Amino acid sequence: MKYETNSPQQTADIAARFASTLHGGEVVYLEGDLGAGKTTFVRAVAAALGATDAVRSPTFTLVQIYKTTHPVIKQIIHADLYRIDKPVDARELGLQEYAGRTDTILLIEWPKNILPIAHQEIRFEHTGEQTRTITIPS
Repeated sequence: MKYETNSPQQTADIAARFASTLHGGEVVYLEGDLGAGKTTFVRAVAAALGATDAVRSPTFTLVQIYKTTHPVIKQIIHADLYRIDKPVDARELGLQEYAGRTDTILLIEWPKNILPIAHQEIRFEHTGEQTRTITIPS
C-alpha cells in the first residue's frame, strides 16, 4: 500500500495504523534517504504501542530499546545502522536475540548495513519538498 504524506503528523497517522497491525515478532526494515521520515515513523509506532520513553534516533548508539505498555509487545528495538561502514551480522549488534520474539518488534533504519534476517520492508521516498511516499507491503 502506498501512502502520500505532507507532514510529520500525517506520517505519524500512517505509522499508528501500521502499529495496529503488529502482533509481535516482526522485524521491519525502514528504507529511505536522510530526512524521509523513518525516525518520525518509529516515534509514532512507539507511541501507538505505549512506549514509556521519548524515542530518539539511535544514530550514535546504534540500538535503543523502548519498553511499552502494550499487552503483547513489551519492547521495541530501534536500530539505526547509518554509521556502519560495512555489512555486519545482526548477532554482533545483539539484534538476532530479539528477532522473532513475540514480545518484541525490531525497527531497523539503514538495513543495507546488516546481513539480512527475515523481515518486511517499508520504503520512504522524497516526492516533493514536503511530500513523502511511504510504501508498506500488504
